[in-house]
Amino acid sequence: MKKSLFAVAAAGAFASASGVAQAQSSVTVYGVLDMGYVAGAVRAVDGTAAGVFQNIKTNTSAIAAGAESTSRLGFRGTEDLGGGKAAFFTIEIGLTPADANASGANATSTTDAIQGTTQAGGSAINNRQSFVGLRDKDLGQIALGRQYTVIYNEALKTDPNAFSNIAGGLIYVATPSQMAAGSGSLANGGFTNRASNALTFSSKNFSGFNLNGFYAVNNTDSTERNTSTGGNANWNGYGINGNFTWQKLYATVAYQNFFVKADQALNYGNVTQNLGSGALSGQQSTSTGTVNQYSDLSDRQFFAGASYDFGVLKAFAQYINRNVEQNNGNNSTTVRTGQVVSRSATAIGVRSFVSPTIEVWASGATGSYKGATVIASGLQPKTNINAFQVGSNYYLSKRTNMYAMFGTNTSSANNSLAGAGSSVSQAAVGLRHTF
Repeated sequence: MKKSLFAVAAAGAFASASGVAQAQSSVTVYGVLDMGYVAGAVRAVDGTAAGVFQNIKTNTSAIAAGAESTSRLGFRGTEDLGGGKAAFFTIEIGLTPADANASGANATSTTDAIQGTTQAGGSAINNRQSFVGLRDKDLGQIALGRQYTVIYNEALKTDPNAFSNIAGGLIYVATPSQMAAGSGSLANGGFTNRASNALTFSSKNFSGFNLNGFYAVNNTDSTERNTSTGGNANWNGYGINGNFTWQKLYATVAYQNFFVKADQALNYGNVTQNLGSGALSGQQSTSTGTVNQYSDLSDRQFFAGASYDFGVLKAFAQYINRNVEQNNGNNSTTVRTGQVVSRSATAIGVRSFVSPTIEVWASGATGSYKGATVIASGLQPKTNINAFQVGSNYYLSKRTNMYAMFGTNTSSANNSLAGAGSSVSQAAVGLRHTF
C-alpha cells in the first residue's frame, strides 16, 4: 500500500488553511479491486408450512467482484502526539465494481442470520470500518467506532483460504443467499464479523503475548405513559482474545457474546393498562389489552486457531462454535424458552509458494448444525456439514495477481430440518490488484 500524494497534499492544504502544523501527520489511501468470472451450482432444500420439502436448483455464471478478496477503498491516518503517543483513524468502505453503484450493500445477503443485524454497511456507502483512536507505545491502543470483532481478526490470521468469498469454508462462510440456515453454510453464520458502537483495546506485545478486546453498546430504554410505544430495545456485546507468537508458531483463542433484548411495547387498547402485581410471561391477553413477549437473545461465539510456518508450506488449524439461546417466554412445542441453535466446525489447510510467483492452497472442513425446532422425539434436528477449497495465485507483481479457485459445501439430508441436504459448488478465475 502506498501513501497517496493527493491525500497528503489535501492534508497539507487543510493544515495551511487552519493554521495548525501537520508536519508529523500522515494519511494513506489503500484498497483492493478484485474482478473475475464466477460460476456456481446451488441445490437448496427448503420446507413449506405443510412440512413438504422442495428442491431448488440454481446455476449461476457472471463477471463478478470479490471472489478472492472483497473490493474496498480505505483512508488511514496517524498523528504523532509526542512522548510515544499517537492519534489514528481508519475509514474503509466496500466497493462493488460489478454493480451500478460504486459502493453499497445488499441488506439481505449481508445480514447476520441469527442476530438480524447487518454485517456490511448501508445502501449508499458500505461502511466496512470507521473508527478513531489513541496509541501509546508502552500501553497499547484504544479505538471507538465500527470495527472488526476479535474473532474476525484472529480467524483471518489463521484461515488457509484467506477469507475468500466462494464456497469451501465453514469458519468464515461466504456462500450464495439461496442456502438455508439448516445447511450450516449460510453467509455470516459462522461468527459476527463487525461490531458497531464499539470500543476496542489492544495491549502491547509482552514476550510474544498480546491481549485484545471490545465492548459494543447501543441501548434504548423508553418510558411512555398511556401510549402503545415504549420499552427496551437493547443490543450490546463484548469480546476478548489472547494470542501468542513463538518463532514460527502462532496460536490464538477468542470469545465473544452478543445480547439482543427487546421488551416490546404494551398494547393498551386506548386504556391505561394496570398490570398489578401478577407476573406476566410470554404473550398473554388481559382484560385491558395484550402484553407482547419479551425477547432475550444471547449469541455466544468461541474460536481457536493456530498456524505454523514449516518454510516450504504454512499449516493452519481452526475451530469455531456458536451457540444461540432465545429466552422469549414462548413454551410451545416448536420453539421453547432457552432453545439453543448450535453450530460448530473444524478446519485444516495449507498454503505454499511452489515458486517465487505461484502460491497454492488447499483446505478441508467438517462440522454440524443443530436447529431450533423441536421434533416429535423432543430432540433438536441436527445435520452434518462438510467443505473443501483449492486455489492458486500467480503474482505478476507484489500488488497484482491472477487467481483460480474451486470450493464446495454440502450438508447431510435430514427431513426434520429445513435446509439440510443442501449443497453449493463454485469456481472462480480473476484478477486482483491491491494498492
